[in-house]
Amino acid sequence: MQLKTLFIRSYIFVIVLMLVILAISLYMAKTNKSMMQVYENRYKAILVATNLKKDLEDMTTYCRYYIATGDDDWDERYNGILQNHNDSVALTDRSFSALNDYLTNLGFSADERRSILETETRTSKLIDTEQEAMKALRGLYRDDKGAFTLKGKPTDTLAKELISGISYRDEKSAIRLGIDACINSVMIKTYNHLEATRSVNRRLLNVIILLLISISVIMLLTYFIIRRRIMKQFDLIQKVKQAIEQSERKFRFFFEKSPDFILLANHEGRILECNPAFLKFLRVDSVEAINTHNLFDFFDFGDEANTILETLQTQPFILDKEINLCPLDKRVTINTLTTFGQIESDEEAPWVIAWIKNVTDKVNRERSLRKMQTAVEQSPAAIIITDVNGTISYANKRFSTITGYTLEELLGNNPRLLKSGIHGNDFYKGLWDTVLSKKVWHGELYNKRKDGSYFWEEATIAPILDNKSEIIDLVAIKQDVTSRKEAEASLLESQRQLQELNETKNKLFSIIGHDLRGPIGTLKMLLDVLITDFDQNKPEDIKNMLESVYTSTSVTYDLLENLLMWAKSQQDTVTMVQAGIDIRQAISDSILLLNELAINKGQTLHNQVTEGYLAYADQNMTMTIIRNLIMNAIKFSEPTKHIHIKARMEGAFVEVMVCDEGKGIKPEDIDKLFQPAYSSTGTAGEKGTGLGLLLCKDFVERQGGHLWVESEPGKGSNFSFTLPIFDPVNNPSDKEAGASSE
Repeated sequence: MQLKTLFIRSYIFVIVLMLVILAISLYMAKTNKSMMQVYENRYKAILVATNLKKDLEDMTTYCRYYIATGDDDWDERYNGILQNHNDSVALTDRSFSALNDYLTNLGFSADERRSILETETRTSKLIDTEQEAMKALRGLYRDDKGAFTLKGKPTDTLAKELISGISYRDEKSAIRLGIDACINSVMIKTYNHLEATRSVNRRLLNVIILLLISISVIMLLTYFIIRRRIMKQFDLIQKVKQAIEQSERKFRFFFEKSPDFILLANHEGRILECNPAFLKFLRVDSVEAINTHNLFDFFDFGDEANTILETLQTQPFILDKEINLCPLDKRVTINTLTTFGQIESDEEAPWVIAWIKNVTDKVNRERSLRKMQTAVEQSPAAIIITDVNGTISYANKRFSTITGYTLEELLGNNPRLLKSGIHGNDFYKGLWDTVLSKKVWHGELYNKRKDGSYFWEEATIAPILDNKSEIIDLVAIKQDVTSRKEAEASLLESQRQLQELNETKNKLFSIIGHDLRGPIGTLKMLLDVLITDFDQNKPEDIKNMLESVYTSTSVTYDLLENLLMWAKSQQDTVTMVQAGIDIRQAISDSILLLNELAINKGQTLHNQVTEGYLAYADQNMTMTIIRNLIMNAIKFSEPTKHIHIKARMEGAFVEVMVCDEGKGIKPEDIDKLFQPAYSSTGTAGEKGTGLGLLLCKDFVERQGGHLWVESEPGKGSNFSFTLPIFDPVNNPSDKEAGASSE
């Protein structure tokens, strides 16, 4: 803030405070004058009440003296006071309006005026009583109209009774109390008003004192501030002077030590001064060696020198003009950014200053960078650059082509927009830990394009370090290897299928070589005995042997049927024809085929399924499932045990249960039941193929059902499976089902 402004504001503020003090003083004077008027009115009010009380007492005294003595002197005194009293209240026809106005002017309140008027009324009644008593001494009595007339002889008995009666005394006492109450009220109000006025005056006086103190403080502060400002401005002038000197030294130091070339020439272009860097470039010792040359002799812009001088006459600077600079001997040429300007001089025309910055290295770097950028842009590999937070700052065209995102969509975004969700957090944490530890990360990423398709890419991510070995950016070079990965996956799938076919082939050969050899060997042996001893055998023996051959052939046939069915299942060539089948009948047919096997082992098969259970399933597959489950129950049950086959409805499915009383299954072996090549030995040493349950599970699931087992060692096992219920309305017919499955 300037000193003049400070002076003006200070004086205005002081004047305002003085005006406030003057206003407060005028208000106090007006208040005191008003207070004096109130005091005067209060005094008159008290005087009226006091005189009224005194007149009342004197009139009562004179009345009594007159009645007691009959002396007319007391009557005259009484009438004199009465006349003065009537004159003071200005009664007209005994109306109290004049008295009320008088009391109002004196400052009495409405309640006080009412009390005084009541007192005055009582006083008038008291005076009437006294007048009546005094008139009785003269023989005057009131007539019907209230006027005193001579009616009889004088008497003092009536007079004494009137002024000595109880009503007279009560009226007298009430008048005294009313006058005293009025006086006390006036005195209390006067005191309260006085105290209130004193309090206001004290506050206003305190305000005046504070304002005076404020004025004094402001004047002192203004004095010290002005004094400080003057000293500060003096110090500032000294500092500016020192700064100018220091700036000149800095400029001189910068001029001499600057690596850029600085030249000063007159308006004609003759060199007046240059810094040591330019002298070193020219390989001369002093400016005198070149001051005969023109500034523009060292620049390679031909006739443009005059244009520059003309331009400087219309504008103060020509900024960063790209010009080649070379010494007079032409031994080297450098690229420069030169700024031309004008500065004031003692001559008529200003001087020209040239600030020359050698940008040869920068130009060469930019050329190399453009070459590198072209190579990166045309690279067949996808390349992106991000900061340490993963924000993309660069991406080449190949990256946009692979991902489907435009360059505008990629810049400022994060590579996480490509995440497919197949890699877990630990995978990305390992990647970031590697690159942030200043190491190179190599790996494969499964990402998602903008259109939602997925692709594999082989990536190399490396940190970019500054000269302090701090990471400033990350560069990622990626190759789309989706085709290669698909080829590898196809190859692996082919290898897996080939391995499964080999395992199937080996399993098939193992079963053929092991499980079929026994039954076929037994069949061969029986046929040999039958043929060799045919003539010696009785017809009953031949019949028994043929029955054994039949039984062995049936078992072999069932085994071969299972084997072929399993092989077809593995090759996915089984034809499924779903139709409505009777579960009870399917179980009965299966029991009929296996009943002899159960009887030979001393077991009993029970079909507990009633009529009405229809399933929408393939007849052959369902028979195969039931037959294998019953054969397993026979195999793992002891002689004399019972095997129960049950069924029930469960929602939209028929649930079939094969319950045995066998040795049961350990909990840890239940999960192994449906694994390939798993088998166990029956209670009579029977060996299995390991195919039955696998085949059952495959056939149940193909028909839309589910197979499971509940077992407890020593208490038997329950094998259960479900099939869809047959609905004649919603399920297709046999013909339609067969056509749809072909």
